Amino acid sequence: MLDRGQCYGSEFGGTVTGNKMRVKPSSSNRRGYSAQLTRLIPDVAKKAWRSRGFINHEILSRWGDITGPETAQQSVPIKMVFPRGERMHAVLHLKVTPAHALMVQHNEPRIIERINGFFGYSAVSRIRIHQGPVPNRTTPKAAPTPEPDPKALAKSDRLTKPVKDDKLRALLQRWGADIMHKYRS
Repeated sequence: MLDRGQCYGSEFGGTVTGNKMRVKPSSSNRRGYSAQLTRLIPDVAKKAWRSRGFINHEILSRWGDITGPETAQQSVPIKMVFPRGERMHAVLHLKVTPAHALMVQHNEPRIIERINGFFGYSAVSRIRIHQGPVPNRTTPKAAPTPEPDPKALAKSDRLTKPVKDDKLRALLQRWGADIMHKYRS
């Protein structure tokens, strides 16, 4: 038998007065309405990236653009360790497949140069290599492009006649036909 003031709800901050239970509002940051998951994820992800030393997520999401596809397939950034009180000259920890660790070590100056060029300042000064399996990254396949409109292709062909280089002319014809088709419909 429970005494007045004690019930299973009292451990959650509730009290019993008479036959009714009163629950105190939670002290958490609950806003009282539902929020879209897409609005909550950036805040949670930002905390996770910052705990690993990454200033922003772009080094992770654009790793292939920064280092090139060969290096990106065989390595993944783990964390960045900055000197105390600074946001420059970090040590970037990379997980690299054992077969490619020597290649990454050999290309370390080039990789550092590309990372610093991407950020626009001397963000990384050293790379520390950790050998191990790297998750398989599959690149998304591009959707097949539809055939261009024949009228737009003919007009594009007339406009690109003066171009001497065959490859460039073919590219410009296709590109022009796609643009004309896009803006006509």
